[in-house]
Amino acid sequence: MRPHTEASGALLPITPLLSERLHLRQPEKEDASRLSALLMRERARLEAAGMTLWGGQDALAAVESFILTTAANRAAKIGFEYALFSSAEGNCVGSLSVQNIELSGRRCELGYWIGASYEGQGFATEAVLLLVSELFQVGFFRIEICADSENEASQRVAEKAGFRLDGILRGDTWRDGRFRSTAVWSRLATDPS
Repeated sequence: MRPHTEASGALLPITPLLSERLHLRQPEKEDASRLSALLMRERARLEAAGMTLWGGQDALAAVESFILTTAANRAAKIGFEYALFSSAEGNCVGSLSVQNIELSGRRCELGYWIGASYEGQGFATEAVLLLVSELFQVGFFRIEICADSENEASQRVAEKAGFRLDGILRGDTWRDGRFRSTAVWSRLATDPS
């Protein structure tokens, strides 16, 4: 593990991250059209899952604004986003975010989504494993994944990536006219790989 030194900028992973099938990197303005095309195809599904994608803006303007916000959040060390691209075709397959960063506690939370046509191919698990390895290398100790307790696919990703179920926060979120529960998963730097 690299030494933990906040002053030197540690705890922020190096971008981009590469695997055999994926290229993870901070989204750039040039990516806006590919990201917005994927989001338009996935809009109904993502909004049904509780994601707020854009207000009155069109998709391209919303993605361009999102890219600027992502860069600012990374500079402020409060969160950052990776766009996931297929190494073979260069298609955008989804997104992976690091949020709720607590530098003093060396902890953070991951969030992710994968386009429907790319689900079931292991992209989310591969991306999570790649980022988790980097996060531990730069000094994070605890990484969490919080998923709707009914989102079995997201929980499978957490389990396959070596996370352990800490528990269920019962009725902690109001969505779709009812209270929903959140499954909290965690992985520690000291857990076996």
